[in-house]
Amino acid sequence: MRRYGLYLFIPVSLFIAYNYISSQLPKYKVTAKIALKAIPTDSAINVFKSKSLVTKALGQLPFQSSYYFADMPETEIYPDSSPVKLVVSRLNEGAQATWISVQVKGSKQFELTRGDTSEFYKFNTPINESYAKFTVSQNPAFKDVDKAVNIKIEPQAEVLNRFYNNLKVTPDNKENNLKVTVITGNAQKGVDFLNTLFKSYGNTIHQPAKAREVTTTHYDTVVKPGRDVSAQKAKAVDLTRQIEDLKAQSANLANAAPVRRTSLDKGQAKIYRAVDSYIKKPIDEFVQVPYVDEIEDPDLNDQVSEFNEIELNRRRLTSARQTDSINRKLMTLRSNIVERINSYLRSEGSASNRALSRNNILSLIQSKERQLAQLQKDIETVSAKSYAVVKTEKVTPAASPGTAGLVVLDKPEDNIQFVPVNSLLIYGIALIAGIFFPFAGWVIRSARRNSSSRKLLDKEKLSEKLNDIFAVKQID
Repeated sequence: MRRYGLYLFIPVSLFIAYNYISSQLPKYKVTAKIALKAIPTDSAINVFKSKSLVTKALGQLPFQSSYYFADMPETEIYPDSSPVKLVVSRLNEGAQATWISVQVKGSKQFELTRGDTSEFYKFNTPINESYAKFTVSQNPAFKDVDKAVNIKIEPQAEVLNRFYNNLKVTPDNKENNLKVTVITGNAQKGVDFLNTLFKSYGNTIHQPAKAREVTTTHYDTVVKPGRDVSAQKAKAVDLTRQIEDLKAQSANLANAAPVRRTSLDKGQAKIYRAVDSYIKKPIDEFVQVPYVDEIEDPDLNDQVSEFNEIELNRRRLTSARQTDSINRKLMTLRSNIVERINSYLRSEGSASNRALSRNNILSLIQSKERQLAQLQKDIETVSAKSYAVVKTEKVTPAASPGTAGLVVLDKPEDNIQFVPVNSLLIYGIALIAGIFFPFAGWVIRSARRNSSSRKLLDKEKLSEKLNDIFAVKQID
């Protein structure tokens, strides 16, 4: 052990580092860029980074429970993607984070397992356990109802601390612009949290105007034709195409055979990251995208080349209408390139990582389908003609809603990134620790030896001195 301690400590420390890396759950970084309206930057940052605002946003979201499929315990799923949904009405005092497992058993009941104990309950019936009081409902939209789900129930304080500690609000390059980022275990949870946070912020600074009584007089039927919705329809078509592309990517991931990553793949990853950084620059700050000839993916190569060509053509245009059309095309093309690069960087050789990427794509599909449904609803409302018969009367209008204080420039759902574990740093720390501890033990042991030898030497000198004294006394 003394001679070969160094060779023993290094493998042990590396093994501990490997276990730590393997235990880390996947994380996603969701980013949004906002522009403030007549509000100081420092003041807005202080409000966003206050626990009261984060608490208000979380109070509107069902994030007290986290869901994981039993056969994929490392991948957090969104509550809408679970066959069951748990609603906590009360968490008992002193209760800690609790794991339970739920599996549907028929159309009316389910099996709840906690530790070694299993019990059967009916759906939508209040359940009062030692840790919480809650109800469980079934998701009719989920097809594979027999799939077991692991659910983590957390105190609201723990959920608050996790979101608060992973929330970053920093000034952007331009004046009165902020960059808001949150890291979560599920991408859609991060998107919903930021959108709800922005709404809560608007309600916090909301200053309603005073209402006053006014008189309105109309003597005829008012016919209001609907507004032009061609831009919304074009956006709906683009969203439909994006959803189809994402579904195709999901099908390809499901049917793809395992692929082992090579050193060439790592080189391509560096190129894709470089291209990604250039693509995400604002359109009015165009810089020629480099490395196009080194991209091996032919479709992505064509898209990046087309992006460069369109942007160069845009600079030669003088008509505002033509420029707007080109800008819309550039935004669509940039979204496709970013999604394709992110899909490549998220892909891994193992089946579990491929399933993780597929789940993330499915979450994006659900998000875009909700956007499409809302957009189609808006199109129907705006394009329809409205009729109103108004009489002469005194009315007190409702208070003005005021300004929300911000404008979202880059939406959270358009800026989702997978956050990999920094394995190289962790293994480096483990290697240094494996060398340091044996060396420190050797230094301490050498110091103890020197100290003990000095004590022995002092005892010998003291003994000689005493013998000299006794000898003198005997002569006297």
